[in-house]
Amino acid sequence: MEGSPGRSQRTKNLGASQAPIKQRVKMVEKSISDGKVELNNNKKEMQVLRSECATLEAKNKETTNEILKEILEDIANLDKDFKKLVEMDNNEVKFLQQQLFQLTQEKTKLQQSVVMLDTRVANVENDVGFE
Repeated sequence: MEGSPGRSQRTKNLGASQAPIKQRVKMVEKSISDGKVELNNNKKEMQVLRSECATLEAKNKETTNEILKEILEDIANLDKDFKKLVEMDNNEVKFLQQQLFQLTQEKTKLQQSVVMLDTRVANVENDVGFE
């Protein structure tokens, strides 16, 4: 009979030691389950972030292209304006060169006229006897 009480003590001890193991197994299973839920949530959040990132990249590229287009248009307009100014300046230079040429010719004619008049005056003075 002493064997029976010892055996039931062992059964009780075995049952008592199994209870914490069952609790630990349940805690581990719960931790695993919670980890899976957290992992799935993180995966969903990662997909959302990737989607947002792709959207931002597309918007950024679109904005960059618009800015680039505007800059290129501005450069083209500046180049066009610059060429017009250069053409206007060239035309003005040509006009001024023509006027300078005409004035130089007029000056030469006037100098020739002065020489001719000086010669006439000298001849008339000589004819009149004026010294």
